[in-house]
Amino acid sequence: MADGTEFINVNTDVLIVGSGPVGCTYAKVLLEKTDQKVMMLEMGTQQSPVLGENLKNVRSS
Repeated sequence: MADGTEFINVNTDVLIVGSGPVGCTYAKVLLEKTDQKVMMLEMGTQQSPVLGENLKNVRSS
């Protein structure tokens, strides 16, 4: 694309938006009990330079 965005084709049966407790549990159950292909996406920008760190619900005291 003109803006530098690239798209890839992904073959999936279920798309879960949000990797919080509910999204992770739902994905785990689907993967354990079905043969469906599951993709999980997190919406929004990354809050930390450390991959995998979640700061969305952290409050300072």
